[in-house]
Amino acid sequence: MMPRPKENTPPYLQFGRSLVWGLLLIMCWGTALLVTHALWQPPLPIPSTPPLALRPRPGVNLSPTALDIPELLKQLADAGIRWVRVEVRWDEVEPRPGTYRWHVWDRRLARLQALGLTPVVVLNRSPAWARAPDDAANPYAPPANPQDLARFAQAFARRYATLVQYYQIWDEPNIAPHWGNREADPFGYLRLLQESALAIRREDPDARILSAALAPTLDPGRINRNDLAYLEELYALDAATWFDILAWHPYGFNRPPEDPPAAGRLNFRRVELARNIMVRYGDADTPIWATAFGWNALPPSQTSPWEQVSPTDQAAYLYRAYTWASQHAPWLGPMFWTHAYPDAPATDPRWGFALWNPDTSPRAAWGALEKAAKLPRLDVGAHVLPLDTPYPTGTLLPGPSGTTHTFRFYGTGIVLRARGGPRWHTLWATVDGSPPPALRRDERGRAYINLYRPRPEEIEVVLAQGLPWGPHTLALTSGPGDPAWPLTELVVLGDTASSPLRRGVLVLALVGVLALAGYVVWAWSPGLGHIRGPVAPGIHRALLGATVLLIPFTTLLVSLGDTLFVLPEITLTLLLTLTALRLVWQMPLYPFRAPLSAPNRWDVLAGSVVIAALFLSTWFARDREAAFVALRARVLFPFALWLFVRSSNWATRTHLPHLLVLGGAVLALYALTDLLAGRAVWVAGVPRVRGIFGSPNHLALVLVRIVPFAVVLAQTHPRRWGWSLAPITLALILTGSRGAWMLGIPVGLIALFGRHTQRRWRFLPLGGALLGVGFFLLRGGETWAQRVRIWRGVWRMIADSPWVGIGLNQFSRVYPAYMLPEAWQEPLLYHAHNTFVHTAATLGIPATVALAYLLGRALLRPAPDAVPRAARASLLGGLAFGLVDAFWALDDLAYLTALALALLAPRRTHDAREFGLSDDNGYNGPSTTLSG
Repeated sequence: MMPRPKENTPPYLQFGRSLVWGLLLIMCWGTALLVTHALWQPPLPIPSTPPLALRPRPGVNLSPTALDIPELLKQLADAGIRWVRVEVRWDEVEPRPGTYRWHVWDRRLARLQALGLTPVVVLNRSPAWARAPDDAANPYAPPANPQDLARFAQAFARRYATLVQYYQIWDEPNIAPHWGNREADPFGYLRLLQESALAIRREDPDARILSAALAPTLDPGRINRNDLAYLEELYALDAATWFDILAWHPYGFNRPPEDPPAAGRLNFRRVELARNIMVRYGDADTPIWATAFGWNALPPSQTSPWEQVSPTDQAAYLYRAYTWASQHAPWLGPMFWTHAYPDAPATDPRWGFALWNPDTSPRAAWGALEKAAKLPRLDVGAHVLPLDTPYPTGTLLPGPSGTTHTFRFYGTGIVLRARGGPRWHTLWATVDGSPPPALRRDERGRAYINLYRPRPEEIEVVLAQGLPWGPHTLALTSGPGDPAWPLTELVVLGDTASSPLRRGVLVLALVGVLALAGYVVWAWSPGLGHIRGPVAPGIHRALLGATVLLIPFTTLLVSLGDTLFVLPEITLTLLLTLTALRLVWQMPLYPFRAPLSAPNRWDVLAGSVVIAALFLSTWFARDREAAFVALRARVLFPFALWLFVRSSNWATRTHLPHLLVLGGAVLALYALTDLLAGRAVWVAGVPRVRGIFGSPNHLALVLVRIVPFAVVLAQTHPRRWGWSLAPITLALILTGSRGAWMLGIPVGLIALFGRHTQRRWRFLPLGGALLGVGFFLLRGGETWAQRVRIWRGVWRMIADSPWVGIGLNQFSRVYPAYMLPEAWQEPLLYHAHNTFVHTAATLGIPATVALAYLLGRALLRPAPDAVPRAARASLLGGLAFGLVDAFWALDDLAYLTALALALLAPRRTHDAREFGLSDDNGYNGPSTTLSG
């Protein structure tokens, strides 16, 4: 131990020097981790993407009835326009299941072939018998079962394989009414695309599949979804596997074709932004077809939903669009003018796009299209999904539950490579008729693989290794869930071996270094209070208050360059910078023990274990980048907040809950607007609000922590803060969170109003927690059973990594491999829904014990004043809620925990003298209430 400072050392120097050392330690840790992270990661390969050499060829969109007008088709053929896009209305062709009316399309497609016109058919509009009940009156809604459309597509391809090569699956699924009475769901469209693409190719291996073109819209909602955001989600779901050509609708609206693209602007060149998304996802060799584009030229007396231009500008823009694309977009294939001859009354605004008048006489735009058809022509190509090829190069959907695929291989082991993503699916596996020992077993002894992942990614699973050399048989059987993710490759293995020496040496070295660093931090608690210098203490108090005010809004991200920050990190960074400047301005740098309460040896030991576990688990995490982000967001910055609040004077501490309650009230008021804006989540006919969060439970987790402070403020300052309880309580009720009302709120209120100065009352919170668990067991039903299934899977994870865990922010990535098949109903998990189980899985069992010890020490400390009493109630309520949900595993909860622990710290009686502040700037004398 270092000797204590001399008594005549000014207190502010003691605090400041300790601060410098604390900051230096944090900076050293961060720098070392970042350097190691950079050195550890291999350089990313630069993909080679040969440019496409396409030329945009003119085409037109015709209604089905326009195909029955021979003079229109003859004008197209005579002008050299070879491409015709037409909608095949499923509801008209198959009005009853299995009953087809082919005769009309027999005639239409034969006429197109005779004239040398190439059709692109859009399989669209569902019959009433295939739609969901909510969509009974909407023929544009998708089928309730994607396989119904797949059967129709297969029948169509079987009949017209010699006449049709290009198939587009659905149209504009990102807006209503084209996706029915529901949220525009990219995954739902992906399932429709998958089933139909495979069905068509079974009948016609040479078929080319076009994705559904997206309607151009900037709407960020759920029913109508921004086209670029929707496309991004499709690529994140690996939808490019299932189409050969991306379809796009680059409408020009009222802007010229050369108008530059922008994310917030609808124009012709918006297609370039779609191309950028494709390149970013490694799909640069797939062409884009403009399956509908144009400028509307209605008379001034009519209004167009697509905006409008003059007929002269329409013709000029048409030709300039083709010439611009020919010079700048080698990746753009045929461009189809929209609504060339609408099947609609003459007053319909779609006639503003028409190339012909209703009497089939041409308009000015027709001449521009004829001229564009004379541009130089190159052949158009597209990549094709490989089918009917031997493994390991094939792509195969697992199929419905019970479907079995069998493979023979020679070797000593085999690895399965597949795609995974945010839909649950289980595969059962056997090798030579027995469960492979390399896989995990369910309770019936069956070996299984989970293809669920929080985001789409490649999965590599060792199915078997160490087998005797020779022939073996692998059987994969599709289990419960949604078989959306394809099996892509099987790789035969030989014997492999690895040495744990390097990892062992690193573990020993890091444990020693980080334990020493943890000892230094806990032994020299930095003081970050009001220190005189070039920056006024009021600025520090303002930034600290702003940080606390922003804690309820931690989920809101701010992008600075390529890095995302949460709001409290910005104010804390400013606070750390200003404090460092003040210290450098006036102080020498050498370590001193700050005059705070010194930790005992057990505190030092426990703190060292926690710090070592944090950095070791981060080092060995599978996704080290995500672990570093979580270390910054859930540990380092909350720790900085703890230091600032812990070392602030009493007056500053008592003002911070005011700001926290203000932020919580604003958060609650915004959440209540969900009812008016239609954002509420309806469960069993009851609305649940969620505010800025992804789930109502997350909102409840935050508000439960704020309630004790709001109650105390309402008691001590009823006129100023009495109103805050109303929105917070109402929002909590509307979250519908049973964990909040059965555990968090009862325990928090008991802790707040119980007489904790007497020993006999200290067990009231524990009794409240047990009572809440009892209610949860009684009323939770299936929810509680589901939690138990989750915990049983997590215990397997803990057994595999008992000492340092899997690392921060790794749970959603690792848990699917341990998830029991019976728990598939709730795969979207980012924590274990129990704070102790999650801590053990994330940081290891030793860190969990050490953290529980430190937390217990803080909670058992006497709390005679209102500030620490509310802080203890906040912690205990959150901890009780954390028995079935999260306690510190989310960023905002980490900040709330750090704040409560700092406010719970013992009050010092020399605040004013320590910081060299006058009484009116710091110490206000003994108080049992929150100051105003």
